[in-house]
Amino acid sequence: MLGSAGLIVGLAVPVIGGLASGGLALMMLIAFIIRLKVGDGVIVSAPSLIFLVINTWISYSFYTLLQEGFTGVQ
Repeated sequence: MLGSAGLIVGLAVPVIGGLASGGLALMMLIAFIIRLKVGDGVIVSAPSLIFLVINTWISYSFYTLLQEGFTGVQ
């Protein structure tokens, strides 16, 4: 719940959005590894891998916004 709230707040404050999406990406990476260790196949574990890629892309997008000097809504 806090991760999704962080993404919404990140639309106004990119630092929070970047941290939230980075945290969600880390959580999905751990979830994918654990699913593989439990014995689930790659197909069954694919949703966590897909969400890992999506959150990594969102985190990178927030990072590029910050590099361009965008600090948030004024």
